[in-house]
Amino acid sequence: MRNLLLLFITLFISYSAFADCNLSPKFSYATKGLNVSFNNKSAGDYTEMEWQFGDGNVSFDANPKHSYTEQGIYTFSLTLYNNEGCNEIFEGKVYVFDIQHKREANPVEKETIEHVNVLADLSNYPNPVSTHTTLSFEVSKSADVQINLYDMMGKLIDVVMPKQNIYAGRHELTYYRRNNILPGTYLITAITDKKRWTRKMIVQ
Repeated sequence: MRNLLLLFITLFISYSAFADCNLSPKFSYATKGLNVSFNNKSAGDYTEMEWQFGDGNVSFDANPKHSYTEQGIYTFSLTLYNNEGCNEIFEGKVYVFDIQHKREANPVEKETIEHVNVLADLSNYPNPVSTHTTLSFEVSKSADVQINLYDMMGKLIDVVMPKQNIYAGRHELTYYRRNNILPGTYLITAITDKKRWTRKMIVQ
């Protein structure tokens, strides 16, 4: 009986070790004032998903819609689960604003809000990067945006997106790794005349 139990434990550990955990959380979203519509684009054999909106609320729907009570930048997450006990999580940021409040604000208050939040978010997937990655960023109003790649010492390695005028909303672009970019950790930075947003990007 003891040998049978040991065999069962060994088989369970072996199964868990080689379970398929190929889960890829991926999504897009659209904002309108304080309301956000999330669109699930995940890949993999997942059986459950959980959205956390960063304000204490959660949803288990595939494509949830959520209304925030206050404007601001919220960190939300999407977690995928499968029957093998694996899970993968991806975090993002969303900027929402109170349309009615912006209409009533005096010019000084309105300028302050836009000055702080022109560039709301920057993320890339997959990360680590092998051959290419999809960059995603959002601006709250039309602005000139440039995206650069730096090494950890601050040296410019590549211009991912030359400076250009970007209209308000969510944007995505695919960046293909150049041959001279060696494996390591880099900083990818989106730049406007009023803000920078930087995140680490690992090249393998």
